[in-house]
Amino acid sequence: MAISLNILSLVVVPLVYAVGVVFALVAISQERSSQGAVAWAVALVTMPFLSVPLFMIFGGWRFSGYVKKFRTQLAKTPINRDLLPNTLRLSRTELGAMQVIEKLARFPFTRGNETDLLIDAEETYAAIFQSIDRSERSILMQFYIINNDDVGREFARHLISAAQRGVQVRLLYDEIGCSRTPEAYFSRLRSAGISVSPFGSATRMGKRFQINFRNHRKIAVFDTQIGFTGGLNIGDEYLGKSKGQRTWRDTCLRFTGPTVKAAQFSFLEDWHWATGEQFELDWSTPTIQDDAKTALFLATGPADKDDTFKLFVVQAINAAQDSIWIATPYFVPDEEVITALHLAVMRG
Repeated sequence: MAISLNILSLVVVPLVYAVGVVFALVAISQERSSQGAVAWAVALVTMPFLSVPLFMIFGGWRFSGYVKKFRTQLAKTPINRDLLPNTLRLSRTELGAMQVIEKLARFPFTRGNETDLLIDAEETYAAIFQSIDRSERSILMQFYIINNDDVGREFARHLISAAQRGVQVRLLYDEIGCSRTPEAYFSRLRSAGISVSPFGSATRMGKRFQINFRNHRKIAVFDTQIGFTGGLNIGDEYLGKSKGQRTWRDTCLRFTGPTVKAAQFSFLEDWHWATGEQFELDWSTPTIQDDAKTALFLATGPADKDDTFKLFVVQAINAAQDSIWIATPYFVPDEEVITALHLAVMRG
């Protein structure tokens, strides 16, 4: 017993503290906020037995494999210059704000887009199911949660019907988000000829315990012409039909035009990571309507070099001239966002 205690005190304890110091250096170099870096560093150095396992699950990692896979694709992406807006009509302030957001998005603003705001689940599911039924060539879809409930089974029926008439369907889901969905649900889709894949982070060596590396994106692209994105997953709770829960109120956006190309590229990034498959994207130029909107598709994630979403939010607040509307289920702003909102109020 004495020898065991000596081994524990002389070998294991110093080793754990050494690992804590190494992880603290990793946290300082990789965490995007100073508050997060300091909190992790202090905890890892002073309480390594508790904080080292937590850091392995929740810590800041750059997900290098994910980064390498999609950046090789980005270099091959064609941009049709005819789709770009006329920047000569913009003031220097407007042009500067536009250029910042384009750099964050990795895609430019484009002309010729149309958008429809779908304000609840009834509108959203009806529009998505209609688009599935009208698709002729391809369907790309990814959701964080797909439940095996009434909405989930109706969703499956529409997808199976599309696959049976020859539409190429690819479906990506997150393992944690769909942890309560039986494998039989996805097996049924695969048996119908649908390409189905989990995001895959929980099954990869070195990522098995990183439950923070989840894919919360909700994207759908139909025939490379119609796109959807927003906050809704596939589940009864959005219709108020889930037992013991109130209705989850979320918003979705349906869009057409060149921004759909950026949405399908975002799906390709994640599909390539999950499956290793690369498939050709349709980069054909849509017909441009003179009165259509100028828009941009901004996909953010842990592989970004910078804290893309926060930079976008701060830039948008600083560029606002008349009003700012915020709709979010999670409002935990840091000091930079609060400061930007404070300054916006002060300038009227």
